[in-house]
Amino acid sequence: MPPHGSFPARAGASALAASALLFAIFPAVRPFFRLEVFSPTLAAVASAPVASPAWVVAHLLLTAAFALLPIGLLTLAATLGAAGPCAARSSPSRASASSPPPSASRRSRCR
Repeated sequence: MPPHGSFPARAGASALAASALLFAIFPAVRPFFRLEVFSPTLAAVASAPVASPAWVVAHLLLTAAFALLPIGLLTLAATLGAAGPCAARSSPSRASASSPPPSASRRSRCR
């Protein structure tokens, strides 16, 4: 995987951010209606909101959010995988200068 500041990593982060934003916008755009499943007038109550342009726009936004989500998540997984399995667990502040370096057998495992 290229370095963290590379174009694919930034594009993946942008895709993940755009997906989150579209998921957040969806409930604000989607028209809601009272849904009584056993009501005999269900079709009359639901037909106006479902046929509105706001319903179509909201669901197109949701479709775009679901399309961008795997792109962002795959980029995130590739970026974290390129950092190594122990990168998230080890931090420079935890290592002390007086401690000896780990043996060769322990280098392959996380502490």
